[in-house]
Amino acid sequence: MSNTAVFYFIAPSAFADYVPVYKTICAPYLWESYEDVEKFMETDMMADMNAEANAAGIHGIVTNFVVGCRNTLANVPINTVDDFKGLKIRVPNNTIYADLFGAMGANYMAMAFSEVFSAMETGMIEAVEVTPGNAVPTKLWEALKTPHYSLTKHLLNVVGLFTGEEFWQSLPEPYRVIIQEELNTAALTANQEVGDQDASLIQEMVDAGVVLVEPDLTSFQEAFAPVGAQYFRFDEVVEAVRALD
Repeated sequence: MSNTAVFYFIAPSAFADYVPVYKTICAPYLWESYEDVEKFMETDMMADMNAEANAAGIHGIVTNFVVGCRNTLANVPINTVDDFKGLKIRVPNNTIYADLFGAMGANYMAMAFSEVFSAMETGMIEAVEVTPGNAVPTKLWEALKTPHYSLTKHLLNVVGLFTGEEFWQSLPEPYRVIIQEELNTAALTANQEVGDQDASLIQEMVDAGVVLVEPDLTSFQEAFAPVGAQYFRFDEVVEAVRALD
């Protein structure tokens, strides 16, 4: 895609075939806050990752958008990893989610998000992992008999804006500077707004009758750790993230 004049607003993991470590920075239970994402994207380690992408013909203009925290909406409360055992849960068609929910012992099923409501109504699935920003507009809880929203906080949705490296370098430098600066500002503003909205959206769910569950995350983190350890440079990335001020 080096000379492609197209922009992709997508998770870095979409380019993992070319930059394996891009999957790692999208791993479950890596990030503890939006601020951690923003800080890490300014580090030398991230600059090296982006240079690797550039060499593969991919340019990440910004990679610091966070479009929500994913939790679990289900007929049952999720308090520990044992509550995931055999749970029929919808996941996106993405290996990261298969890795995570396979490690949890869930009976995960990939399907289009548009099919989730009817699948829950019929009992094909009994849970979905979803951000508050997607759960509230669709009122997915109405398809469940005993809806619980468990704050499993398994993944912060890190997204970037990507284009072809050759195309990017063909733009005049002043334009590149302005585009990057404005997109970085937009990302920080959007992250703040999404983070602020999450609490009010969760309260809206509670007001609609959804039971809020706030589990200890330790058992989930421990279940995923052996799988995450197989990701490229996983230990190195985790150490760098945990060392952020």
